[in-house]
Amino acid sequence: MKSSVFWKIKLASIILIVFLVVAAAVIVTTVLLLGIKSSASNSTIQYYDGSFRILNLNYTNDYKDDSSSGYKLLATQLQGLLTSTFENSSLKSQYTKCEVINLRPGSVIVDFVLQFTTTNQGTTFPTTDLVHKIFIENFANSSWSSFMVDAGSFNISSISGSDAYNLLNNVISATAGYNNEYSNTPHK
Repeated sequence: MKSSVFWKIKLASIILIVFLVVAAAVIVTTVLLLGIKSSASNSTIQYYDGSFRILNLNYTNDYKDDSSSGYKLLATQLQGLLTSTFENSSLKSQYTKCEVINLRPGSVIVDFVLQFTTTNQGTTFPTTDLVHKIFIENFANSSWSSFMVDAGSFNISSISGSDAYNLLNNVISATAGYNNEYSNTPHK
């Protein structure tokens, strides 16, 4: 009888230990998930739309169709250059992405949307003047770009999230198929 009581106590101890380990795992997982959700909900997004003229590029019919290979290739190159411009600036911690939304005639005029995110409540978004200054210093005057940009043509303005959504969703995956890591915005 002593051995049966001993095994019951041992079994109860094992069950209690397993229960405590599972409970601890559930608590830790819950705390981690709430922490991630909390930090994500503290982030704020600001959008800017802009345009600039490329002087050494002639507009072609290929650029009318955002699903053409010419459009996709140029849009991907420009997004990469714009991303490099802001990732190599004082805004690198806030810069999230860029999307080219249109190419227009006039040499080539590029329309784009930029996204910046802040996660610290004390951090403010860049002003349009700062975004403009960084663009001029790092992109328009850059020797690593093969594009000759008319610095005076650069326009930038802050837009609402709904305006950005509308602009971005009018682009039907313009750079799909060109490994565009900068664009993870859902498209129609």
